[in-house]
Parts: sequence; C-alpha cells; structure tokens
Amino acid sequence: MKNNLVIFSVLLFYIIVSPGFDCGDRGPDLCDQYTYDSIPLSLEVYNNDHSFHELDTINMSSVISDTFQTNNGENIVIPCNNLYASIQPYKVVDIASGPQLNYANIEFNPIVSEGFFQNNPYQSSGYNFLYNRLEPYNRLKPSLIVGSPGLYLIKVGVANTSYTYADYSNTFFDSRNPCNHYLGSCSISATSQQKQFWDSLGTTILRLANSNEQIVSSKEDHNYFFVKVD
Repeated sequence: MKNNLVIFSVLLFYIIVSPGFDCGDRGPDLCDQYTYDSIPLSLEVYNNDHSFHELDTINMSSVISDTFQTNNGENIVIPCNNLYASIQPYKVVDIASGPQLNYANIEFNPIVSEGFFQNNPYQSSGYNFLYNRLEPYNRLKPSLIVGSPGLYLIKVGVANTSYTYADYSNTFFDSRNPCNHYLGSCSISATSQQKQFWDSLGTTILRLANSNEQIVSSKEDHNYFFVKVD
C-alpha cells in the first residue's frame, strides 16, 4: 500500500510539472540562442468580390497540414492535434475623430459545416471554432450569416493548444529543433481582403472605439477582410 502511494505521488508530480504539447513539443530549455520565423496559416473567403445583403452567407474555409513552409523558406513538419480559430467581426463607425470600430457579434449568426463550435473562457470574445483533425490535415469551414447592413471588418486568428490546461498560443515548436520558434498568423489573400476600403476610409489603421486608442487592424496585416453589406 505504501509503495502504491509513493508511485501515485510521483506520477501526480510528473503530470503537474510536465504539461503536454499538442502542436509541437518545445523541448528542454537548453538553448543559448533562439531563432524565430513565421508561418502563414491560410484561410479562404469565398465570393468576397461584391456587396452582400441581409441574410446572405459569408463562407470561409481553412485547410492546414502538418507540413509548413515558413516565410523564410524553411520546410518543417509539426503535428498539430488541436487547432482553433477565432473570428471577430467589427462594424466600421464614423465618429468625430474619424472611422473607428465597434464589436459586431450580434450583427451576424455563425454556423460551421466542418469543424466544431467552442465555448471556452480562455478564448477570445468572438466566435470560436475547433478544426476537424484528419491527420495530417486540420480542416475548418465556418460561415457568417449577415443580419444588418454596414461596412464590417472581420478579423481571424488561428492558435493551437500548447498546454494541457488550454493555454492558447500562436507559437509553434518543432520538437527536432527546440531552439526554433515559429509564429503562426492567419493569412487571407489580398483579393479577398478588399483592401480598397482603406482608401475610401482615408486611413491605414482602425482603432476600437472607447478603448484608449487600441489598434485592431492595420492595412498591411493579412488576418482580416472587409465585408460590405447593403
């Protein structure tokens, strides 16, 4: 009985101090120097070359494999068992100081045809989804049903579960090269982003209204798209 108690105590300690990684193992912290690179995580927006109308559906799709090509041209393989996406819509509003953004969750209804809804306090305030894992791919097909006219900016983030207790991160680790860190960022094609709306707004950044000048999105970012609803 005493031996069993000792074994149980050792196992419990190991579980507490050794959290598992679901998207790459960081490995031991024995590096004298770290290298950093970035990984584009693609998302496609369909038919975003025209204005939408109320009750139209904005369809999106993302397929992310375990084989990545970094922005510096390196090919790496990182198994990712849990990938998440957050989709946060904002409405562009005109105030005295110029165009700014308000949260616009209630102006849309989210649906998902591949993947899963997530309701987790650790994630963002937008709509949260879990990719469907079919090794070596992660697939997600979310959609937004339009409920109100206006100009909207939709921002998308993709993250992985790094730790056992839902520590969401956009940093990926290659277990074979523990000193290399890769920053993942959602990447939407320029044509789908509808960047011409920046010109009509007369600015290159958009801030969240009543937030002490918090910048939500910049023209050069790749993780957003505009939607015009008539």
